[in-house]
This record gives sequence, C-alpha cells and structure tokens, in this order.
Amino acid sequence: MRKALTDRFCRTVKVEEGRQEFVDASPNAWNLTLRVTATTKSWQVRYRIRGKRQRKHLGTFPSTSLKEARAASAEIGGLVQRGVDPKELEAQTRGSEMTLQDLVVEYVAEHCKRHQRSWRETERIFENWVVPTLGDLPLVDVNRGVILELLHDLEKVGLTTQVNRVLSQIKACLTWAVEEREYLPVNPIATLHRKKRRVPEKSRTRILSDRELKAIWNAVEHLSEPSRSFVHTLVLTGQRR
Repeated sequence: MRKALTDRFCRTVKVEEGRQEFVDASPNAWNLTLRVTATTKSWQVRYRIRGKRQRKHLGTFPSTSLKEARAASAEIGGLVQRGVDPKELEAQTRGSEMTLQDLVVEYVAEHCKRHQRSWRETERIFENWVVPTLGDLPLVDVNRGVILELLHDLEKVGLTTQVNRVLSQIKACLTWAVEEREYLPVNPIATLHRKKRRVPEKSRTRILSDRELKAIWNAVEHLSEPSRSFVHTLVLTGQRR
C-alpha cells in the first residue's frame, strides 16, 4: 500500500497476523517501505542495480525515526542512481576497517565451523602461522607481496609442507571475504594456484611393523564404539585417518 507516512501513523498502525507493507509516498523518501508485523515495525528500501533486485534493512521503528529512515533512503537512492550498490559499499567500508585477524575470526566462526569437519585444524593454522605475524594488518593492505614474505619466513624456519597448508587456507579465507562478504573487490593471491606449490610435497614411506599394528589393535580395545571399530578398520584396510 502506498501512503504518505506520518509519525502518528507509524506509532499506531497494527496488524493482527502476517505482515503488511506501506510504501512511503513522501517526496523526501526513496523507495522507503515500512514493514509491519504483530511484533515489529521495520524500515526497508528496495532497489534494482545491474539487473539484480536488492533489499536493504534500515532499522526498526521507533529506534529509527521516520525522518531518519527517509534521509537514509534518499542517500541510498543517490548511490543507486550513480550505479553504486549500497550493500557492496557498506561491505567494502567495513572491510577497510577490519584487520586480517578480524576476518579470520569471522571466517572460522561463520564458515569453517559450519562447513568443515576439520575446522579446528584450520583455526590452528591461522593461530600458529598467520595471526601472530599479520593479524594486526588492515585487510585492505593484505597483498601478494605480504603473503609471499610470510611464506618465505616460514620456509626459513624449516617448515616445508606446512607452507602449502598456510597458503591454501589464506587463499580460501580471502576468497570467502570477496565472494561471501564483499569486504574486498578481488582476492590478491587468487593467482597463486595449488599446482604452483612453493614447496614440493613428498609421499611418506614410513609404515607400521606387525608388532606396532598389534600394539595399536590391543590398545584400542578399551575404546567405545564406533571408535574401536574405526581404528580396527584402518588397520585392516591400510587406510589413513
């Protein structure tokens, strides 16, 4: 419903169930909508940019007043008319205020813990090899040279295959920052592909003797299921964990 909103209307309007939306017809607003449910009244702006429909939340009423919502919507309208996506601009602004450690914390919490079984290993790699050196670096200052210097320093202290793990995890984290959060316009190390590993990895040749396998088999007898059968299966099939 299109309506010239007033403070009184915003305070008194109610809905019993579902939701109802009121588009502000005031010339001081730009695509401003008041969405009303039984429990909340929220401000939103809808817009289309580069052929894609977007919706931006501007807060709730009365915490955000009608006057403030109108001013915010007008500002968004000006950005859209100049071809700037307000949501992308907001993300990039936040990215300019973040450090690499801020990004790592968010990446582990919002992505790794939800999608990776081995997220603790990812967290450990960042905490051990990345954050102590580059954690305080502003995200916008993370570039190819900085990452290459980090990898070189790790090689100098004797790390080998671990360097590849560090590179892989940093690259994945920065890709997430670009594609899922838009904190950066591009991944500065996107061209460091895994096929160009800085440190060649060698297959391990160590195998367990029959005596060692027997000791492991007997040692896990006290474990509960399925852990006991899992280890037995590894021994019987010769597979790694």
